[in-house]
Amino acid sequence: MEAIAEFNDNHGFNVKLTSEKIFIESAGNSETIALRGLNGVRLYDDLEKYNKELEEFKTATEPNKPAGAACATCGLMLVVSGLMLIEDAWWLMLPGGVFTYVGYGMFTGTIDTGKEEPILDSFFHINVSW
Repeated sequence: MEAIAEFNDNHGFNVKLTSEKIFIESAGNSETIALRGLNGVRLYDDLEKYNKELEEFKTATEPNKPAGAACATCGLMLVVSGLMLIEDAWWLMLPGGVFTYVGYGMFTGTIDTGKEEPILDSFFHINVSW
């Protein structure tokens, strides 16, 4: 039978629709459903979860300008103070450089927060009469 539509993922899940049947195969199971026995098919996208995660992602990655400016200014003051004290100034310049880098990242929003962009989860529901 010729496939009308087919879905494959990278984890061994395969769904194939033909003119008479739906073939569902996973890593350990295989199922065949005749179309004449279907009462309904429904697709559901979990938009509430996606919108909530998207809002959290946006707030985590947006720049924090006041805190970034304060941190970068403090770091620059430590670097300048370290340059003014010529002898053994590394102990001031090293944390000053770190503060400046972190403050600039906070100011521009380029620091990686570790949050991944959300993925929209979709569900496929099949109603079958036996």
